[in-house]
Amino acid sequence: MYLLESKQQEDKEYQRYQKVIIMYKARELGIDVEGRSASELKRQVEQEFLMQAAKRFNLKTKGKKIDELKKEVHDAIIVEKAIQLGIETENKKPNELAKEVHEKNIKQKAEQLGLNISGKSIVTLEDELITMEVEKEAEQLGIKRQGKSIKQLIEAVHEAKLYHTAEKLGILIINKNANEILEEIIVNHATEAKKLNLYPFNNGKFYSIFHYKFE
Repeated sequence: MYLLESKQQEDKEYQRYQKVIIMYKARELGIDVEGRSASELKRQVEQEFLMQAAKRFNLKTKGKKIDELKKEVHDAIIVEKAIQLGIETENKKPNELAKEVHEKNIKQKAEQLGLNISGKSIVTLEDELITMEVEKEAEQLGIKRQGKSIKQLIEAVHEAKLYHTAEKLGILIINKNANEILEEIIVNHATEAKKLNLYPFNNGKFYSIFHYKFE
């Protein structure tokens, strides 16, 4: 029963987190978020992203179903990333190429951080990278792991960084949980937070360590 309740709570938390991200993306695309449901915003954000991406890759959109266009955009993005990473793209299926891009990204990051990649699976390397990043952030914030699971440590780091941003921006945090503070930052203070390079932004882009909790 406890495990079921815990899973349900995590699902609700994830849905709330995703809603905030969608609101941010909508605002970035100039979409009015007032009074709009998360599903409605998600659909419009996706459509606007696809139209912009299709234009960038010179893809025809007339007469195409959304799923068809989505696949074409996804494949074009994968090819672009593969070329950037020096991966040969000719005669390769999109799924095969996507796998190569993902694996090379992980291995490159692991090597840059000094991790030994010999004999390790991509899943293991991903876990080690997440743990290393979260533990480094925690150390910088003076948070001790002390028996915390990696998910608990991610929560602690995420909340501490949000509280720091709220303090810098003068946001009231009384009776607000982490998701509510995140929403307040995204909806009402994103421009200022970006300018000051405050969490959840990094060099002008949205970056939240919290998504690691759901991987």
